[in-house]
Amino acid sequence: MPKHLTTTRISLAAGTALLALAASALPALATPGDLYVGNANNNTIVRITPGGAASVFASTGLSGPYGLAFDASGNLYAANVNNNTIERFTPGGAASVFASTGLSGPYGLAFDASGNLYAANVNNNTIERFTPGGAASVFASTG
Repeated sequence: MPKHLTTTRISLAAGTALLALAASALPALATPGDLYVGNANNNTIVRITPGGAASVFASTGLSGPYGLAFDASGNLYAANVNNNTIERFTPGGAASVFASTGLSGPYGLAFDASGNLYAANVNNNTIERFTPGGAASVFASTG
């Protein structure tokens, strides 16, 4: 199990930014170099530029955003552990629910080379697989 972090220091070109993050926030790095961090304490996703400027990227539809991952088209996916959904954000910030089926405390997210999204569920010890179209299936289970 990964160690839990409550504070992370990230060295940036413009200096050091101190981020007060929710325990075990799993950031994602975008292609242009922006870092995206889910803040479960205030239900936002923050974007930090390589120069160190931080701004709220998203707050709509979020309830405990932890795991973040980008697809090949640059859409950001956020695992909402508190409402058992995965939100999808376009590069422009428009939000929509990508998945809610089969989720029970979604925490970590990862994409494979075929564009399938994998979500680790902490409440039922499963890994759910979602096709690019959103069809869900259990990929792995301890039960």
